[in-house]
Amino acid sequence: MAALIILLLVGGLAALAIFSAGGAAKSRTRAPPPAAPPEASPTSPPVQISTSTGKRGPDWMLSNVGPELAGYFKLRPMDPVWKWVTWEKAPAYQLWFQRMLLRAGLLGLFSSSTITDEIATKMAEVATEAGETHDLNAQLLLVIAHQYVDADAMMRGIHTTDWVATIMSRPDFAPSPEGYVTYLKERFFS
Repeated sequence: MAALIILLLVGGLAALAIFSAGGAAKSRTRAPPPAAPPEASPTSPPVQISTSTGKRGPDWMLSNVGPELAGYFKLRPMDPVWKWVTWEKAPAYQLWFQRMLLRAGLLGLFSSSTITDEIATKMAEVATEAGETHDLNAQLLLVIAHQYVDADAMMRGIHTTDWVATIMSRPDFAPSPEGYVTYLKERFFS
């Protein structure tokens, strides 16, 4: 049992080291990260993966990104939606997604049709703040949050702290991001 725990710990730390290094570690199966989107700024502060082993709860989620994100994240350079999420930006998207869940109260919703104007306003405020602070795409952050609300309840509960990496794999338990484009333009950007 102790050997299994050590093996899991070493594997998790290796994944954390690869992710924390910005994907710079060489791998035979992974291509180098694509260039950042044109709107990205080199002056935005990086979001680090937490190595904290303390209790995780809402307070922790407002300021930390768990190491499990590093274990599941894969670049999607050929995906028209997810190609802009790089090794450097993934932790920031995860952190701001978690902040949106908590600040807007999305954890208790199970359908995007139940998002009230008040909740939508809070979501827009968080998305705007994320864009200003870390040069994130506000529309993409809103898509990620809507996919979470509409996803299978059990799966979203399992993957809350690695949601960005999980949703980028286009799982069948959540709607595709393309389905939200028209709705988001009408509701948030008209």
